[in-house]
Amino acid sequence: MRTSRSRATGADPPPSCERLRHQPFKFSSQCTRGTGRIGRRLTFRNSEELEALRKAREEQKTKEWRRRYQTRAGIESTISQGVRQMGLRRSRYHGVAKTHLQHQFTAAALNLSRIDAWITETPRGSSRISHFRRLRLCTP
Repeated sequence: MRTSRSRATGADPPPSCERLRHQPFKFSSQCTRGTGRIGRRLTFRNSEELEALRKAREEQKTKEWRRRYQTRAGIESTISQGVRQMGLRRSRYHGVAKTHLQHQFTAAALNLSRIDAWITETPRGSSRISHFRRLRLCTP
């Protein structure tokens, strides 16, 4: 087992599974099946990291956390719209001053786009459905 920062990583399946992989074995369905020469990797968090993760997940269930998160959700949708409609990921210019100016023009264009959608009563888009979920919805 190797340690990577605060996590322990197990790389290979147990020798008994590897040795008996090609023979009929009562518990062969429990053996890991990884691709490549090193098999499947399992990652185990240390106790402090695991406890912090559990605490954060419990906090996310409170009404206070959800109220604070609403601000971020609104900002995330604005950034997403800027990336999709206005090409916000890349700057056309070199230098901080010109890039800042581009961000201001992009924000203004985004506001005009939203005003237009409000005036023309264009409905907001619903949340994206992943390809996998779309396929699942199509199957009977």
